[in-house]
Amino acid sequence: MIIVPVGRPANVLTATEGKTNYSVLFAGNAAGEFIPPLVVYKSTGQSIPCGWILNGPKDTIYNKTTNGWMDQQVFCKWIPWFDRILEEIEKPVVVIMDGCSAHISLAIVEEARARNIILVKLPPNSTHILQVLDVTVFGPSKSVWTDVIRQWSRQSRFKNVTKSVFPALLSKLFDSMV
Repeated sequence: MIIVPVGRPANVLTATEGKTNYSVLFAGNAAGEFIPPLVVYKSTGQSIPCGWILNGPKDTIYNKTTNGWMDQQVFCKWIPWFDRILEEIEKPVVVIMDGCSAHISLAIVEEARARNIILVKLPPNSTHILQVLDVTVFGPSKSVWTDVIRQWSRQSRFKNVTKSVFPALLSKLFDSMV
């Protein structure tokens, strides 16, 4: 299990064949406060099974795509949810995003604009300069995630992290962030 921002390479060795990747969108502010994450699973089913959402971080939202990656449709659906989370915050709100093209489309820009949310897309390969969350949050979180996975591996005798196990492990990571 490797968690990295969308569009970033993961510099971690993996040992199993047939692994499954999960996409997680984290959002936070300059004060270090985070909203519940968005988890994207790989699935072609009509709906997400209940077992895939149990024991995750409180109020996490779950979605699915055929490849398990964030796409424009999922991100566009996230914006109204994000707006509801921010209902008591004075607008406009600026959202600084990584340079991933999956997060930008005309529909996304229009959805954000209608809610007085300003999207600012950072240039690619600018992590060390502009993408502050990568340096201050995701860097330390990667070591916490590594510890969570190592502990899970020892306890489970190196079983794969299934979709029914992932939310509880994500909850351990998220609890360390908030």
